Amino acid sequence: MQINKLTLHSNNIVSQVAFFKDILGFEVVHKVDLISITIGTSTLEFVNTPVYGKYHYCFLIPCNQIEEAKGWLSNRLDLIPVVDNNYIANFESWNANAIYFYDGDGNIAELIARHDLQNESNEEFGIHSLLSVNEIGTPSFHIRALDAQLTEEIGSTYWKGDKDRFSTNGNQDGLFLLPNYNIKKTWYPTEIELLPLPYTATIIQNGNTYKIEYKGERMSIKKLGS
Repeated sequence: MQINKLTLHSNNIVSQVAFFKDILGFEVVHKVDLISITIGTSTLEFVNTPVYGKYHYCFLIPCNQIEEAKGWLSNRLDLIPVVDNNYIANFESWNANAIYFYDGDGNIAELIARHDLQNESNEEFGIHSLLSVNEIGTPSFHIRALDAQLTEEIGSTYWKGDKDRFSTNGNQDGLFLLPNYNIKKTWYPTEIELLPLPYTATIIQNGNTYKIEYKGERMSIKKLGS
C-alpha cells in the first residue's frame, strides 16, 4: 500500500511554511489556504482550517540511515526524546527504528527506517532521503470496524498490533495506525492526546487508487481508478 497524498488541517499555515521550507529545506507550494510539499513519492498538504488537536504522521527513510537522519534533523530542530536522553526508538516486533519531532503546527512527525524493506542508500542524508509518507494516525473507538472496512473496500489487511488497543492496517510501504483512544490515551513518545482528527488521503493499493476521507470516526472510501 502506498500513501500517494495526505491532506491534513492546520490553523497555522504560516508556521508550516516556515518549518518545511526554512527548517527542512523543501520547496513549498503556497496557495491562499493550502500548502503542498512533495515528500519523495508522496504529497503532503495542509489546509487552513480550525483544528482541535494534533496529528501523527510518518515519513519513510532508507533502512540503514537512522543515525544519519538523527544527525541531519538534530542540526535543524529539537528531537523528541523517547527514553531519557535517547532519541532513537527501537521497535523489535516491527524490525524498525524511528525518531520523532514536532512540525510547525505542533503535530508529531516521525522518520522511520524499516529494515525489512532493504531500501539501503549510500547517499548523504538530506531531504531526498524522505522517501514517502509512510503512516497516518487514525484514532477511533471503532478500530476493528475500520480495519474490516479497509480490508473489504480497498483490499489492504491487518498488519500487526492489538485490535482492541492499537492495530495497524496496510503494509510496511504504507500504514494506517489505528489506536483506540479510549484505551491508549497519548501519542508515543509524547503526552499529546489522541483525537480522531479529520484528514483526506489518496491511497494506491493493488494497482487501484482510492480517495479516503476520515471524519467523525467514519471513513468514506471512493475508488478513483487504476
